Amino acid sequence: MPTSFAIPMEAARITVSTSFFMSALWKSRHTESFRLAYRSVVPRRYFFLDRHVLHALAVTELVLGVGLLGPDPISQCAAFIACGMLGTFLIVVSRQRDTTSGCGCWGSTRPVPRSVYVARNSLLLAAAVLAAIPTEGELGSATAVAVALGITSSILIMSIPQVVGVLHPIDIET
Repeated sequence: MPTSFAIPMEAARITVSTSFFMSALWKSRHTESFRLAYRSVVPRRYFFLDRHVLHALAVTELVLGVGLLGPDPISQCAAFIACGMLGTFLIVVSRQRDTTSGCGCWGSTRPVPRSVYVARNSLLLAAAVLAAIPTEGELGSATAVAVALGITSSILIMSIPQVVGVLHPIDIET
């Protein structure tokens, strides 16, 4: 019998997993946007690493995304690693010098304030923390609910910058 928090925790795993899959796919299709975001964060002497960092992050996100969908010991380990990675992303995006190039993980068509990326990454970090909590029992027929909630949440969370950019079209300096 699953605990009363099993569905939200499973949805959190799927949210983070789907977000990592979407981010890895976006990076592989929008290498120039990632490069611009990367260069807005690191010192000039590390610019030459942009292609390597892109591939390493995309592969790491894919591996974590798969791991989060695995059985409990594997998904918990992946969730703990995801917490560290998302915490690092949160720090990096909060220190980003220029947000006009986006975050480098899921494109925004318009510039948005840094706080939008911080809020989005905070939501993903909270979902990763929930995903790290062990659950007991199988979800059974409730699995479909958790999957639907997780995928929908991921799409909504990842789209926050695009929605804000459309609703509040402003020029952002930082």
